[in-house]
Amino acid sequence: MRRKILAIPLLVLTTVFALGAGMMSGGSPSEIPQGVGLDGVQCTKITRADGSIEDLGCHHNVLTTTGANAIRDLVGGGSAGPDFNYIGLGNDTGAPVAGDTALEKEWNACGVTRATGTYAAYASAKWSMAKTFTSTCDGVVVNASGMFNGSSAQTLLCAANFTQATLQTDDQITVTWNFTVS
Repeated sequence: MRRKILAIPLLVLTTVFALGAGMMSGGSPSEIPQGVGLDGVQCTKITRADGSIEDLGCHHNVLTTTGANAIRDLVGGGSAGPDFNYIGLGNDTGAPVAGDTALEKEWNACGVTRATGTYAAYASAKWSMAKTFTSTCDGVVVNASGMFNGSSAQTLLCAANFTQATLQTDDQITVTWNFTVS
C-alpha cells in the first residue's frame, strides 16, 4: 500500500502536467507530450549452498502491454487494483516482448514458486522489490523473472532475462527489481 501512496502522486502530477500541456495547446491524445516513463532494472545474484556468490548482473526490463495498460488504468481510471509485488522465476527460451502476458516456463515448485517481494522506497520516484528464493530441488534452471500483481495468473507488469543458472538444493537466488518513474 505504501508503494502506491508514494508512486501515485508522482505519476498523477506528471501525467496531469503532460495532459494539461497537451490539452492547452489544443492537441489530441496522440499529440500529448510523452514525458512519463517507468524504467525497471532487474538484478540477480545466486548464493550457493557452499556460500559462494555468483552475480548474474542487471538487465533492463520489458514493460508489457498489459502492464502499461494497468498503469494507465491506475492513473487515468483511479482503479488501484492489486499491488505489483509478486516476483516469479522462469526458464524462458526467448527474450521477453511487450506482448507477453505470462512468464515462459514459470516455476511453480522446488522453492522457486512466485512469491511476494519486499518493497523499499528510495529517493524521489525510485523503489525496489526484492525476493530471495531457496531451491529445494537439484537441477532448477532459471534465466528470467517477472513482476506480477498476484500469486497466480494475474497481470505481468514487466519481465527480464538474466544469465542462465542451474540451482541445486539449498542454493538461493535473489531477484531485485529497481524501478524509476520519470
